[in-house]
Amino acid sequence: MPLSLKHRETLLALRRTILVVLILFLAFLAGSITFNLKSKEQQPASTSPTEPQALTFHEDFRALEFSGQKRRISLKAGNFFIDSTRNQHLEGGVEIIDEELAESLFLQAARAQIDASSRMMTAEGQVELKTGPVQIKASSLVYHLQNKEVRANGVKVIWQNLSLRGEKLAYEANREEGILEGKVEVKSLKSEPGFSLKAKKIRFNKKNNRIEAENLALINGPLVISSQAGLIFFKKESSDYELIQLEGQTEIGWKATANRAGLNELRIKAEELDLQVGDDLVTLSSQNGFALEGSGELWQLRSQGVSLRLIFTSELEANKIFSRNMNFHFSGKKTDDFSLFGQQAEYDLSSELLELHSQATGSFKNYELKADQIKFNLTDESINARNVLLGMKPGFFEQPPLLFKKDSPWFISGDYLEGKPEIFDLEGKVRIWQDEALCLAEEARLEPKTGNLFLERLERASWLYRESDDQTKKIELKAEKAGFKPSEKKVVLAGEAEFSQPGLKLKATEMHLYFRESLERLSGLEGSGQVSLVWKDYRASGLQISLSFEDQKVVMTGYPELWTADGSHLETDKLTLFLADDKIWLESQKRERSLTVLVRQK
Repeated sequence: MPLSLKHRETLLALRRTILVVLILFLAFLAGSITFNLKSKEQQPASTSPTEPQALTFHEDFRALEFSGQKRRISLKAGNFFIDSTRNQHLEGGVEIIDEELAESLFLQAARAQIDASSRMMTAEGQVELKTGPVQIKASSLVYHLQNKEVRANGVKVIWQNLSLRGEKLAYEANREEGILEGKVEVKSLKSEPGFSLKAKKIRFNKKNNRIEAENLALINGPLVISSQAGLIFFKKESSDYELIQLEGQTEIGWKATANRAGLNELRIKAEELDLQVGDDLVTLSSQNGFALEGSGELWQLRSQGVSLRLIFTSELEANKIFSRNMNFHFSGKKTDDFSLFGQQAEYDLSSELLELHSQATGSFKNYELKADQIKFNLTDESINARNVLLGMKPGFFEQPPLLFKKDSPWFISGDYLEGKPEIFDLEGKVRIWQDEALCLAEEARLEPKTGNLFLERLERASWLYRESDDQTKKIELKAEKAGFKPSEKKVVLAGEAEFSQPGLKLKATEMHLYFRESLERLSGLEGSGQVSLVWKDYRASGLQISLSFEDQKVVMTGYPELWTADGSHLETDKLTLFLADDKIWLESQKRERSLTVLVRQK
């Protein structure tokens, strides 16, 4: 056999041998794999914990693999085992770190269990969870590894330097938002006094930096707030709120921290209220209607209005009230009740000054007031007003006044009023009237206790005078100054004083007009200085003059002179006019027992 042929047969045999060996190896490998898999399936589940060890679970922790992707979650525990339902158990110093969140979540517990089907982890035993600004403490909680939701009962939450407690918590770590329900309590962790909140339910949110509360009761220093619903906005990374928005039936109470002369307590009720914190001031506001009550050592207040702004200092001391269409009713412990109203109102609680603008009104025991503007000081009960109309009630003067009927109302108008309980001063186009009685002056002063009325630059004072025969005459007065004094039963006129009645006009530098005891009838008049009279067609002048209303007689002395209608001029020592008899009597002392009598023909 040739050598080449023999060589070929040898190569062929070698190839066959290698192929057989390769087939046998592959068969052995496949059998080994099959045997190992069957042995693993037949192996019973492990129900006993392994020896204590610290483990980091990655590929071996199948519960953390979803949809074929590894999760960025690491877990550590002293012990780990898997039960027959494939639930995984961790015990002893459990630590879980979830880095799939914007801010990593860190959880510590005594033990934990991960449900294989729901991917929910239940942690128990002094559980603490921290993620971003939230720290949660509970005896147990449930954490959804996929949805990143935390649920717990009997929980304490630290958020924004606030301590939050409640019966039930639901927290979404992805949204950094939580809901706390059931006897919720919120307190500030600051060393200085902060606010505290109780509510039925709250929602807290990092993105909006706020707490949303239902059926809340909030206390912050002297402020006590209750409302059906509220939003509390906090300053960035702070437990200090900057805005509280309240809705539904809302009530706010305030108490002064120190004794003050005015109101020491306030109570506000409204359907919506906002509490805004500024750099130096805190503002309580409402755009809709509200009711406000207050109390102090001297006053009790009830009021209603719209568009409230109540200003507090940074120390939460009530300072000023602003409002529209506000009606104030004050009840005094030592004085009578009164009411005030203004379309625009400003009440300074520190100075006790109340300012009312635009159709302002006041209702007091003894008078009614209308004005463009009213300023009332509760400390001394003083009042200022512009463009005023006063309706004086019969009891305004303790002493019955002159000119006016004591049992009927009378009225005063003027440009400006400045008053106190004992004195009322009016300026600018003062007008006083009652029925036919009228006074026009530039200034007036009223004294309620004495009944005195003083007038400056009296343009006219007129009224109907009833004579002894019950006939009435209109009397008019004019002077630079006039004083109506009921206690002295007289009117004092000074400075170009004038008196007139039908057919008679008297002028003097000073004039006194006297009333009878009843103050309803005149008894006499006396004038001095530069005296003059005009009666019918006669004129006379002298230094003194007197008029008896009962006798209807005028007597002039002090070198009287008489001018008649035809130009005759007579000088005498005493001049007497008998008004009822149309008779003039002249007496001269220069001639003994000499007497000249002029009788005017009727």
